[in-house]
Amino acid sequence: MSGSSHDRKLAHVALLPSAGMGHLTPFLRLAASLTLQNVNVTFITPLPTVSLAESQALSQLFASFPQIKHQQFHLLPLDNPSEDPFFEHFRLIKESSHLLSPLLSALSPPLSVFITDMSLVSAVIPITEAISLPNYVLFTSSAKMLTLFLSYPTLADSKAMDELDEMDVVKIRGLELVPKSLIPPPLLKKGNNILKTCFLRG
Repeated sequence: MSGSSHDRKLAHVALLPSAGMGHLTPFLRLAASLTLQNVNVTFITPLPTVSLAESQALSQLFASFPQIKHQQFHLLPLDNPSEDPFFEHFRLIKESSHLLSPLLSALSPPLSVFITDMSLVSAVIPITEAISLPNYVLFTSSAKMLTLFLSYPTLADSKAMDELDEMDVVKIRGLELVPKSLIPPPLLKKGNNILKTCFLRG
């Protein structure tokens, strides 16, 4: 029967997480949930992974859901590592992002949607726009952190950052006072670092 569910074109969704179990775990859960809804899922894994825990979690996903397509994304070599390995991995994925376009275009059947980590927004959206691929962002933290993420460019240019040494809270417009202890330490440091760049560029 032509109108039956068997004849409908299934969506094909690709997922690209970032480094760290806090970023990876929500993507693993989303991949499993979509697969259980009969969605074609391609899980893109930036290689090499940073930790053994990530490798083990990925292996468990693919063993539990063999229908999920595993697409490896080989990153450029890491030159002169200088910071936390997870933050370095964020940077490396961004610097390798130009390799995504041929990878995504080659997937079959053609992708319906691409879902990426919040830390990769500025690098990935120009690529998906160029190939007319809808790109959604999975924000893997809390609503409060989302507000900080969206507000940080304005906050970084304000006097509030200069006053942090003398205060225990940070005031973000539209949000109650945020304890300084909840803010990732690299965002509080003076000077540039990878996490600051991620928050400033999106």
